[in-house]
Amino acid sequence: HLTFFLLIFIFSFLLQLSAQGSWHAELNHWPRTIIGEDDIQLIRDRVLVEPYSDLYASITANAAIDYDDCAMERDKAEVCRSAAFLFLIASEQTYAEKALDYLLVADREPADGYMETYENIIWDAENLTSICIAYDFLKGNNYDFNDNEATVRNNIMNIAAGLYDDIMEHYLIHIAWEAGGKKTNFGVKLASALGLAAIILNTESSDQEAEQPQTWINYSMNLLYEHYHQYLVDDDGGWAEGNHYQKFVAYNLIPFVFSHHNFLSGASEEYYGLLLPPWLEDENFQNSLEWGIKLRMPDGARPNFDDCFNQPYYFNGVFAQYYDNDTFAWDYMVSDNPYNILTSPGSIAVEIICLYDDTYPGATEPDFLTQFLPEAGQAVFRSSWEENAVYMCLLGEHGRARTGGLSHEHPDNMSFIIHAYGELLAMDCGYLSFAQHDSVRYADNHSLILVDGEGPSASTVATSGGTDAFIENYFDLPDIDFAEVQTNYLNTDFSRNVAFINDSYFIISDIITGSDIHTYDWLLHGNGGGDTENDFQLTDYGSQYTVNGIDLHLFINSDNEILLSDYDDYHEVNYETAGLHTVTKATVEAQNATFSAFLIPAPANGEILYNPLALENCSGGSIISGNEIILSLVKNNNDNIGSNLESIEFTTNAFVTNLVKEDEVIPGTIHLKNGSYFQYDDVDLIQSSQLTDLALNITDNEAFGYVTNNCALELFTGNMPVSVAGAESYIYNAGLLSLTLQDSSYFTLEVDWSLENTGSDDMAIPDNFILYQNYPNPFNPSTSISFAYPNSQADHNENAELTIFNLKGQIIRKLKLTNADLSDTGDFARELDEFDENKFTITWDGIDSKGRSLPSGIYLYRLNLENYSATRKMILLK
Repeated sequence: HLTFFLLIFIFSFLLQLSAQGSWHAELNHWPRTIIGEDDIQLIRDRVLVEPYSDLYASITANAAIDYDDCAMERDKAEVCRSAAFLFLIASEQTYAEKALDYLLVADREPADGYMETYENIIWDAENLTSICIAYDFLKGNNYDFNDNEATVRNNIMNIAAGLYDDIMEHYLIHIAWEAGGKKTNFGVKLASALGLAAIILNTESSDQEAEQPQTWINYSMNLLYEHYHQYLVDDDGGWAEGNHYQKFVAYNLIPFVFSHHNFLSGASEEYYGLLLPPWLEDENFQNSLEWGIKLRMPDGARPNFDDCFNQPYYFNGVFAQYYDNDTFAWDYMVSDNPYNILTSPGSIAVEIICLYDDTYPGATEPDFLTQFLPEAGQAVFRSSWEENAVYMCLLGEHGRARTGGLSHEHPDNMSFIIHAYGELLAMDCGYLSFAQHDSVRYADNHSLILVDGEGPSASTVATSGGTDAFIENYFDLPDIDFAEVQTNYLNTDFSRNVAFINDSYFIISDIITGSDIHTYDWLLHGNGGGDTENDFQLTDYGSQYTVNGIDLHLFINSDNEILLSDYDDYHEVNYETAGLHTVTKATVEAQNATFSAFLIPAPANGEILYNPLALENCSGGSIISGNEIILSLVKNNNDNIGSNLESIEFTTNAFVTNLVKEDEVIPGTIHLKNGSYFQYDDVDLIQSSQLTDLALNITDNEAFGYVTNNCALELFTGNMPVSVAGAESYIYNAGLLSLTLQDSSYFTLEVDWSLENTGSDDMAIPDNFILYQNYPNPFNPSTSISFAYPNSQADHNENAELTIFNLKGQIIRKLKLTNADLSDTGDFARELDEFDENKFTITWDGIDSKGRSLPSGIYLYRLNLENYSATRKMILLK
């Protein structure tokens, strides 16, 4: 009996050992990757109609390629997958046999040494993905392998296990993998391929960890989690390596995410102790898909920053059905390259036919325009979703968005791409093959500012290089959108301020603060000159590029003597081919400098008049176009500066001032960057309790505004607003509207704005009583308040009281006035001839009733004297 039980134990142990490493061995249905059994007839019907029939024709052509004519194993695997798909559709044995021919010999790319083996991981991952799908299609259509199936499965296992073993056990490959490879597109492609192999070979078992499907899926899911939550994808959904590599990994990633979801019927599971949903349900995965839509240019392509080829298109249409989102289908269809199938270099025509549901008509445009993506490192200005829209992508990457790019990161702080009226006008140099991308990956290959001919450092084989840049202080109003990029390199601080005016043109105001005197080169990479066959010319105040009848006008000025020049630079035409375009360069010599630039895209032959402004320590200019005048000033201090707008004088202390005026008396757009004061036509139109970024769009009976910092804001509106929205509190008096606003506040006024006080004054002072404006104002830390009244009231001052309160109506402090307080102020209170008066003053020290020093803000002071009461405002500015 003992022997019998011992044999049973040994048999059970061996049985358990033999099952080691399988994953959901109970699931045995086919097909099980990108489609299920119930989908087969649907797919067979699809290939008979457009656009699927065209894609099917490309698959048929690919399946006809002879394996001997393929340069790489991954190319053979793609032919194999195409043939297996044709068998799934048509059930013709010749297609199955051609697929089987390669499945029986499938292998990794040949490699000479560990470094080539490491570099081939991306191609081996594509090979593995293709043969997994091919095998699934054959099984799904009940192909009879005739004793060959074990060989096919063994080949798939050998490739998957070999890849896993290399990255985990091969010492040199493991070091390279851990140092960088697994954190890049290499990691995404391999993780996706191993996960797909686990789905295909789920019932396999082995005592070798590298051969276990459970090992592959655990590694796959954990690594993809790290990619989407630590390495590559940031909180805005941005892909750190740039749009090309998001597209590049799609060859492996799209088949896996759908296959994984289908295999588990959408269930979450633990992988190495980490509970994860299928990737289609991961928030960052969906954010990354939406990020591409937020960035897309008017032609449907993504902008090509970092290591990215021109015009990368993505495949969002395959996700429309899953997310029940017609906009995903719109993104895929409404472009210059609809129904795109190329992931560079591979084709995913098979996946598109299986996953793209054309019952989503793609008719729904996104419900947003301009987008600010500070964590991803882009500000996207957009006039509409039409093909002729005006568009700019402004760059400023930091943190994961920069460092996660590793060797694919470009030093492109403050650079930008402009697409307008259907044409690419200001370009990024793009990405040549990795072996020759030195021609296009340095700072001078981007539209930024060089310091003594240098910019941020370029990446190395293992590091991202460069320096962080931050997109901040952004806002979106009806007639002006704005974003600032702040960065530092070569011991120099940069603030690039971009305003998008009237959905039509751009004002770029650059403020440079250096540690010493330097040569600063302001660069514009336009799509003209060189061998582009597009026109380029230097002009008196900048340059002009012309692309197919569309001009990009540059007008630029500086507070230092400026030298204009140009040179030719490389850009990517295709993977192996570089072209030449002409760069505009504006050069100054200084320690601190400013540049004021207008970038105006417009149909050719339109008249645009530019007038440079020469003001001390300030650069700027104005544009006249039609009945519109646009003025811009930039300086690097808060000194008051005056100029005029159509002969109307104005004064401001802002670092950047942008004004737009048409036929109205008051500018329709007022933008102050880091300012607190704007006087216009002798009217104190804007006063803020502290320095802030502020913008106003003023129409006939409405105004839309924004402030960056919490502040007390005083606006001379002339009339009492009908309504105020967005303010914490407000009060109106004698033409002045005082608002209390929090950080990053949008506000809306319904008001008939006027430069004259035409409204009623609810706080009017009686004719025979005078309460003076406090002095100084603004003040810090104390101010004097004066008042006067006729002699007939002199005996009634024993009940006089001065009350100070905030804009919410809360009492700050009460000051009881006694005869000792009421001392003659002499010259401080102005003399009046109309009547004999008593003149008095009292000083307030900015302290509340509890002895606390008060913060900056607008405060009200009210004097009650007998039957008279009067109120005024004062500004405490610390």
